[in-house]
Amino acid sequence: MKDMSQTRQIRLADQELNSFQMPYSNLLQVQSGRVWLTVEGDAQDYWIGAGEQMQLPRGRKVVMEAAKGPARLVLTPLNSHFAQALPSPAAGFLKVAA
Repeated sequence: MKDMSQTRQIRLADQELNSFQMPYSNLLQVQSGRVWLTVEGDAQDYWIGAGEQMQLPRGRKVVMEAAKGPARLVLTPLNSHFAQALPSPAAGFLKVAA
């Protein structure tokens, strides 16, 4: 199992799929490329591009795929105080896939 308690750099090749369980709330930041993302228990899918970010909830499985080229991402564990200050996806923080 991957250690999700440290900041991680993730590189995805075009159309590469990656999935993992979130033992901690994390901030996902897309440094380059475009990523399709779905979160267990969330009826919506998300498209996140370079310069965008999303808070990923603790205890959920996340599936992501690079779209139209490779993508570079940073996944940073959040402490509970900082995580409460971030808007949630349901609040319109991200664009929803059509």
